[in-house]
Amino acid sequence: MIKNMENKELYKTEINSKIKDINIEEGSVEFISDNDSDLVLKGYHESDCCENVYADFSVLKYYIESIKDKMINEIVIKGVIDMGFLLCLDKIKIFIPCYNYQNGYYSSNLELQIKNKEIKTIVNISNFVEDHID
Repeated sequence: MIKNMENKELYKTEINSKIKDINIEEGSVEFISDNDSDLVLKGYHESDCCENVYADFSVLKYYIESIKDKMINEIVIKGVIDMGFLLCLDKIKIFIPCYNYQNGYYSSNLELQIKNKEIKTIVNISNFVEDHID
């Protein structure tokens, strides 16, 4: 286990735009802005047959009204060891849980793929996944 990683800043960017809409799909979320600086977050795991490792973006559905039509200046992502990550949209903070369901034979690697405009960033979030191993 990596020490002193709780709430470690993993990613930070300025967007300085109003969020027009939010598209939540299984394993990803897209923040659509009013100035074409859209931001996409996607959990990625190269899966084998008997495992499920993912970031659960479905919790964002409870925050749509808090985010939509709001001016967001900065997005910060902070890792929470063995649990997931904290998505900070200025003063709005949303915990995104990450899970690993398997029997211990497979990989628990998980990446957060971030696309901001045309810039793609990959952040290893494997240390921030909650394990459920049989």
